[in-house]
Parts: sequence; C-alpha cells; structure tokens
Amino acid sequence: MADHPPRPGEDPEIVEDGAPSGPPRYGWFGGVLEGRVGDPAVLRRAFEELDSATAVPCDFEVDGGRFSLLFSEATVGGVDLSIERQDQLLEGLGKLLECSADPAAAESTLRGSLVFGDEVVETLFTIRDGRLAPVSRRRPLSHRDPAAAAQRDGGLGGLDAPFRDVARGRGITLLLLILAGAGLAAWRSGYVGLVHDAVTAPAADEVEVSAGVFGGTLSLEIDRRFTDYSCEVRRGADYPATADEASALVANAATTGERAAMGAVSDGDSIWIRVVDDEGLTLSAERVDLRPLLGEEDGPVVTKVRARAGGVRVELALSRGRSRGDASDGEDPGERGG
Repeated sequence: MADHPPRPGEDPEIVEDGAPSGPPRYGWFGGVLEGRVGDPAVLRRAFEELDSATAVPCDFEVDGGRFSLLFSEATVGGVDLSIERQDQLLEGLGKLLECSADPAAAESTLRGSLVFGDEVVETLFTIRDGRLAPVSRRRPLSHRDPAAAAQRDGGLGGLDAPFRDVARGRGITLLLLILAGAGLAAWRSGYVGLVHDAVTAPAADEVEVSAGVFGGTLSLEIDRRFTDYSCEVRRGADYPATADEASALVANAATTGERAAMGAVSDGDSIWIRVVDDEGLTLSAERVDLRPLLGEEDGPVVTKVRARAGGVRVELALSRGRSRGDASDGEDPGERGG
C-alpha cells in the first residue's frame, strides 16, 4: 500500500479488500430523494448544512407536505471528493432524512459514480428502515465514462488538480455490501434485489436489442433509466401500410410463430418486451399493446421493463417466455407486480 496519495495521472492503489485507497480522479451524481415535511425550517437548515459541506451540486424544494433533494448531474473534480467530503455528504444526507416527518416513508434514487484509475465505484444511496444505507459496486472504466463526464461538465478541466492527503478505510468508496449471514438473506429479498439490479444491470448499449419474430415490421429502441429500460416500439420498414399488405404478411408467413406475429402486428394485439439471459430465459417482461400503431401516427408505444443483472438481450416476443426455475404457467418474478 502506498504511503502517499496518487499524483495527477497516477492510478490509485487498490487495497487488499478491493476498495480504492486514494481519492477519485473525478465523479458525477444524480437522482432524487423525496420525503414528507415535518418542520420546514428545521428541514431547510439541514439542507443548508449539507449544501455548505459538500461539493456535490444539489437543489432542494418543498411542495406542500413533501420535499425533494435533487443531485445536479454535473462532474465534480477529485480534489473536492476527498474521503472527508464523502463522509460529510453521507452525514448531511442522513441528517436531512432524520429531520423529515417520516424517514421510513422517504424514497431515494440518489446515486454517485467515482472514477479511480481504470475502475468506477458506483453507489446507490438507498433507504432501509428509515436510515440511509449506501450500497456500492465496482466495475471497469468504460470508454463512455470520461466522455459522459466531459459532456456533463463541458470538459474535464481541473479534474487533475493535486490530490489531498486523506484518511483511508472510510467514505462512500468503502461502503461495499458484504454478502454473509443475514446479509445474504436480505440480498435475496425483493428490495435489495432491486438495488442489486439497479447497480449491476448492463447499460442500454451493452445489451442486444432485437425485434425477434416480428422482423422488419417493428423496431425497438431502449434507454437505461436507473432501475428500468425505457422502451419505444415503432413501425418498422416492413410495417403493413394497407389491409392487403397486412393480409399478405400473414399469408406468406413461413411458420406458425411468424403467422401469429404478423397477425398481432396487423390487428394491433398485445405482445411482450422481455429481458433475457444468455440461455434465453426471461429475467423480466412487460406486455405492450400495438393498437396505437394502427392509426395515422406511427407511435411510439412506450413502456418500461426492469433492467436485470445477467441480461444480454432485450427483445420483442409473442409471450413472456420461461424464467429460470419457473414452470411455463407460473408467475414471472421479474414481471412488474410479480
């Protein structure tokens, strides 16, 4: 372990437990914390203390009986993300939560990403039992990350400013979830599973997107929205423009599956968008109605399907498919409401 913090351009050393030992090169944040207002003055003072102690840009609003704290998606230089400043952020968020009328009822999608050399530590600021419960994971630095940061910040100027000497063994970057004992049982619960998927599911450009059996009649576009893929289904190049074309698609189908698919397109029936793993098993699925595509406007039909760890493809299908360990007539645990 190095006795000094990394110099500009030098990768931080990684300690034996896998947690980065020095400050990040830079980071970015996003998401919102929402809760109920108790004493507005006390709540606002808690925010002002948080805002003055942290370099993470954030906005605070009170609307009737509810408040919201929004992280601005701006790039923050590593010089402002020392372990002490990370601790101050955690303490400030925790105090703000404590000052709300009902901490257990608060909801958070707050998240942060810190870049260490060729790795990124992503943290989700969850709430459990009315207390702030950060969950972190490590992943390799992607070619998209520096570009994304530069786009947010208008450039990376100043991000390689000299690092401060900081204490080790503390801060957001060290809050890695340990899967042992009761923690493993909690991990298997639906709530922590959602957190797990939120920080480990692949990005939209890391999964295959397929129209499946619908071929060129439909097109599918997706974008990652925290815990979900936001999906848009539109008319494809081969979408039937007339009743005769629709009849021809059904008549010329080579298989019964293709015939059913062409019939669904022609009649505006419901189909499925599903996330599947490398074995073709369904991890999550959502039903969508194609009827809006029958009108003069060609859509899009918009829905969300839960992003899942292990997903390799998002596809259009006639059925929700089979999930791992689930009979064909069972309820898909990844499906909304399941």
